[in-house]
Order: sequence, then structure tokens, then C-alpha cells
Amino acid sequence: DEIVIFNRVEPSNLALSSRLDDFRLRILSSKRRTAFEHQNGKAPMPDVAIEVVPPDARLRSASAAALANVLGESAIRPLLRRLGNDVQRASAVRGLSELGVQRVAARDRDALEAALLPLLSPSKERRFTSADDRALLAFAGELADYLPDERANALRRTLDRLGPQAVVVRPVADSLLFDRKEFTVVAGRPVELVFDNTDIMPHNLVVAAVGALAKVGLAGEAMALQADAWDKAYVPELAEVLFATKLLQPGESETLFFDAPSTPGEYPFVCTFPGHWARMNGIMRVVASEEEREALEAVPLDEGAAAAASLREFVKAWKPSDLQGTLRQVPNASPERGMAILQAASCQLCHQISGEGGLTGPPLEEAVAKYDLPELLEHLLEPSRSIDEAYVTEILVLEDGTFVVGRVVLDQDGLVLVQEDPYDSETVSEVLSKDIAERTRSQVSAMPTGLLNTFEADEIAELLSTLESLRPEK
Repeated sequence: DEIVIFNRVEPSNLALSSRLDDFRLRILSSKRRTAFEHQNGKAPMPDVAIEVVPPDARLRSASAAALANVLGESAIRPLLRRLGNDVQRASAVRGLSELGVQRVAARDRDALEAALLPLLSPSKERRFTSADDRALLAFAGELADYLPDERANALRRTLDRLGPQAVVVRPVADSLLFDRKEFTVVAGRPVELVFDNTDIMPHNLVVAAVGALAKVGLAGEAMALQADAWDKAYVPELAEVLFATKLLQPGESETLFFDAPSTPGEYPFVCTFPGHWARMNGIMRVVASEEEREALEAVPLDEGAAAAASLREFVKAWKPSDLQGTLRQVPNASPERGMAILQAASCQLCHQISGEGGLTGPPLEEAVAKYDLPELLEHLLEPSRSIDEAYVTEILVLEDGTFVVGRVVLDQDGLVLVQEDPYDSETVSEVLSKDIAERTRSQVSAMPTGLLNTFEADEIAELLSTLESLRPEK
């Protein structure tokens, strides 16, 4: 951002102190051509800072992201100062976004608001057309969720005058949840919906018609058996599907631009990747006016969203055939390092090891005993190919049109207990048998597909080595 020229200042030797009079600073390109030049008058006493505008904007953007990654939260103040500079603003927003608005707001919410508000005055309305300007509006829109109601509504009104209603949605890491249960938009007005996949699994985001959550979710789940499902991003071809992203791998993001439906109502948004829909959904509330939107209480982001900071990058959508060589590495791999991989893949949220962990799936010692090594790998990569009878997910459609989806843990004396949350084995829902209109077994495992897509082949070998160490001795 700047180069500082230091002068050797000695009162007893004026000739030495003035030797930098009329100095000239040049930055040369790789071909030794002048890319930047600055000429000064009097020598600095004792130093002078010269702001540098790099000839390549990518350098500026990369440096801001690097600042966020290297300094972490200590980069917040330097990046906030750069928001006021027309040249540096876009890269500063990228750097702050890299840190995450929840971290920035927690550290210095008032300073962030003070830095953003001058950039959002109506007199600058002409600016908000480029991708960089839209990123600024989206970042400011996220900040509104962390402000007191009166200030949040004032910021949202300002943003609404400047462009589309900007909404950002992310998964909560390792939880099959979105980081917001609902968001509100005004009927007929433009919407910019950003879906940023900060999880370790693939996800999409589908906006459906009012009351169509179950229909769209079940149709997406049924696509698991279709050969072209991946190419279609697990988005069913239904009239009830209004808007949809592609299937996003970890670290990918997509923005949907659309006009909000003209009819007010509660429109579900959902991930239709098999096994996700019943838990990973929310409501896009469409209201008739801006006043009605403001009257609704702002929905805070899920506290677990901050866990997304530990995002692993997507490596590959592994298939069993890709890892045949990896199987040969397992005997020499490290079970100790594999335990860290097992924890990173969140296996113990659903499985027990030595009596500790979740109850959604069988204990890992029990599961390992059933399969040889190639079968075990196949089950990890394609869990729906073979589902343990004791852990089948069931879909209960009730007489009132609602539904309950999960693992049935008890069915007797007219009472059905269902574990809906695959990561919470302590909480169950009670359903009376007489209230069930329809009951079907899901063909999709509760164990998500794609859990290993953020791991390298050698890490998968270490994970398998750990699982092998759990195998009972014959």
C-alpha cells in the first residue's frame, strides 16, 4: 500500500540531511519499465510515506486477502481504513469477507458501521452496478444482522435504495443446517441471494413454491438413483422449483438474481442433495411492503456459523475406482493421524468409538466388523448403496399435511418415537400412530455422501488405517 522513505537526519550535518532533496521513486515492471513514479521536493525529515497504486489490481486484491489470512483479526483495523479509498475499497471488502462479517462485527461492529455508512449515501447511487459494488452491498447487508434493530432497519432501508435486496446464506459446518432459518424480502423487488458453501460437504440451494418443501425435497432425494443426478445438481424438474443454484463443492459460491414472487407468503428454501432436505431448509418470507418487512423481527444468524472458519478445500468427488491404489497404502498408514481425519470428517457426531459418540449410526467397531477393506471404502463413499436395517430413515406424512423424517427408535402401543436430528440422539419427536397418513422408507442413508471430498488420498488411507485398527481380532 505504501513505501516509506527514511532519511538520516543529523542537525550537525545539513549536507547529509539534505542529500534526499528532489528524490525520485520509481517502481519498475518485470521488463524494467516504469510502472509507478513519484518525485518529492524537500528531503523527508525524518521520513515520508508514499501511497502506491499498483499497476495490477490483482496484486491489491491478493494482498488484502493475504493480510486477512496472515494477521487474522488483527487485520480488521487496517482493512477498515482502506474502505475509504476508492482504489483499495474492493480489495478491503474481499479481505474483510475473508475474515467473515461475524468475526469483524464481534471485534469492532461500530467501527465497521462507521466505515461503511459514508460509502452508502444516495449521492453515490451510480456506483452500485459492478461486481465489486455488489459485494460491498452484500457485506453491508450481512452487517445489519449484528446491529440493534433501529440501526439495522436504517441500514437496510439505505441498501434497498441502492440496489437489490442482498441476502447471504451459508451452511453451518458439519450440521446439515443453513445459518439462517428465514429471511424476508419485499414482493416483486429484485433479490440477490448469495449461497456460500463453507461446509465440508456438497450442497445446493433451491427456492420452492409455498407449501412445496416436502414435494421438492422428496423429488430431490429420489434422484439419488438417477445416473444423471449429479449433472442436474440434484434439482428436480418440477414447476414448484422457482430458483436454484448448481451443486456447490466446499469453498464454492453462487449468486442467484431474481425478482421476489409477487404473491406474499412463506417460500421454502432447501438443499435437495440426497439426505439433506428434511433438516437443511428455511423460509424466504415474502411480504407486501418495506414497512411490513421492517416490522418483522430480524432473524439472527446461527451461532454455529462461525465454525465455518475451519473450512477444508474441495479435493475431488471420490469414487471407489479412484482409490484402489490407496487401499494398498493402508497397512503402512498411520492410525494416529487417521484419528484426526476421522474427527475432521465429523464421524463421531453419528457413530460411537469405544462407547463415546453419537447413536445415529452403528458403532464403528460394529460397522468395521461387517465389511472387508474394499467394502468399507465403498460404504464410506456411497453410503446409500447398503443401509443397515436398524438405521433406515423413514418419512412420516401426517394427517395435517406436515411431515416427520428421521430414524424410528420406538414403535409400539400407538406411539412412534423419531430421531429427526441425525446429530442429536438425545432428542426425539413423539408421533401418534393414528395421526400418520403415510409412512415410507427412504432409499438414502442418513450418512451424507461426499464426506471425504475434502480429503487427499493419503489422508483417506490414514482414515482407513484407523478404522482397520478398530476391527475385532479373529
